[in-house]
Amino acid sequence: MTVDSLKKEMTRDMRIGKLLEQETAEKAKVSDEEIEKFYNDSREQFRQPEQAHARHILFKTEPDADDKTKQEKKAAAEAARKQLTEGADFAALAKEKSDCPSGKQGGDLGNFERGNMVKEFEDAAFSQKLNDIGPIVETKFGYHIIQVLERTEAKDKTLAESRDEIVGYMKQRKQRAAVDGYLEELQAKAKITDADDAKPADAPDAKPAAAEPAK
Repeated sequence: MTVDSLKKEMTRDMRIGKLLEQETAEKAKVSDEEIEKFYNDSREQFRQPEQAHARHILFKTEPDADDKTKQEKKAAAEAARKQLTEGADFAALAKEKSDCPSGKQGGDLGNFERGNMVKEFEDAAFSQKLNDIGPIVETKFGYHIIQVLERTEAKDKTLAESRDEIVGYMKQRKQRAAVDGYLEELQAKAKITDADDAKPADAPDAKPAAAEPAK
């Protein structure tokens, strides 16, 4: 395919898309009543669970690590924690010492919900005091130093907060249904036209074939 033919095909597709959008725009409109009904019928979808924003420094241990190795890793974690409690910069120390990929971002894990982390880590993240350097937490991954930066309680998003999300979803769904209906309508019209074109115009009545003489 040449560049010119590709451009022509893209232009054609854009025109078709625009035509479909114009033909189905009215059917894709979403009323206030529909928005409110969808919100009330789907409240669970608009429940924002409890979240925490934390960063950590991981001293990783392998599943088959022996006790000596584990103790060395734990001692290294305790030493790093002591540095932090004495004023060391958390992000800088995470970049230097963490065995987690998040170390490159200063140990920042962003926001996460309950159920997204291993239990030991999650219990600490949703209980320890904000901005404190928590005690060492052991998980199957190793030893963690955790600092919780922020926590938000679980809450239900209001209709106003959910409106744009609902409109986007419902409009897309209605648009898809309208496009399918429009294409089916065009297809039905095309079949009727093809059937009409297939009929011979003013075709003369066929004459019976002459009987062959008996032998």
